[in-house]
Amino acid sequence: MMAFQALRQAYRTDVSPILAQARAEAGGAIDTLATYRASEWRARKTLERKAVGIGAGIV
Repeated sequence: MMAFQALRQAYRTDVSPILAQARAEAGGAIDTLATYRASEWRARKTLERKAVGIGAGIV
């Protein structure tokens, strides 16, 4: 029963602040999703990729 309680406690523990601090100390982005969106990488890659015709998907 103690192992189950330990697992539940670990599941409920929010480690986001610790990870953000570690990323900041390493010189990385604190909010990775906001940084990704601000970089507009997806839009640039959309322009670089060739259009795929019909029938080029997984069957």
